[in-house]
Amino acid sequence: LMAAAGLVVLTSLGIAMLAAGVVALRLENLAFLVESALDFARWPPAVFGTPLRQIFTFVFPLIVMISFPAAALTGHLSWVEAVIALGVAT
Repeated sequence: LMAAAGLVVLTSLGIAMLAAGVVALRLENLAFLVESALDFARWPPAVFGTPLRQIFTFVFPLIVMISFPAAALTGHLSWVEAVIALGVAT
């Protein structure tokens, strides 16, 4: 379920990137920027402070895409985090 939520968020990020590329044709480095952000998401959420963790959960949901599915697979995801992830994905 969490992997599906991560896929939904990643797909919506890709669609937003494509839409931004159509609107502004000069966004050549947008794909590189998103790829760098996804590389940045390899760090565990505990590394970031609370403000950055909230930004990466709600504004640019890197933690929902990368960390929540991994935590769900290992059994370390709480029910509150699962509800947050499903809320962000929908």
